[in-house]
Amino acid sequence: MAKEIELSTICKVVAEYYNIEPVDVFSISRKREVIKRRQWFQYLARTLTEITSDKIGKYYSDITGIIVDHATVLSNAKKIRGFIEVLPNGPEAAIERYLTLKIRLESGVINIPSQNIIPDGYLCEPTAFKISRKKTHVAKVLTLSQVEEARSNAYKYLEL
Repeated sequence: MAKEIELSTICKVVAEYYNIEPVDVFSISRKREVIKRRQWFQYLARTLTEITSDKIGKYYSDITGIIVDHATVLSNAKKIRGFIEVLPNGPEAAIERYLTLKIRLESGVINIPSQNIIPDGYLCEPTAFKISRKKTHVAKVLTLSQVEEARSNAYKYLEL
């Protein structure tokens, strides 16, 4: 039986990435950084699970007490998808690769050897990126020695 990704796992990984408590992913604030967390949660829930937009909205509504319908979930997912499509090698695409990989690992859906994962928000796909949490979202390329050093710590970081 294949393992499935749960919404609680997505929430936990998004919260870890933004260095907040999982409940804060569902904050009703209208601040840009808070809205972005909600959008990421809803985008990842739509793309990584077979759960319908209605059920994602109900999950969100059950936690916040605010009614979120399927159209809101689809709209938020579309906004993140739009950022990724405009800049396929940009910061949002790098964030998506990192969050998706982390969610799949934590859910047990995939098991990846350590040489493909680097700790501290780094990915080694063809190019290794550091995802900046500043407003500019600048991605930095790592040197080979930095990649090798990070690889040596990957198992400890991922607790495999």
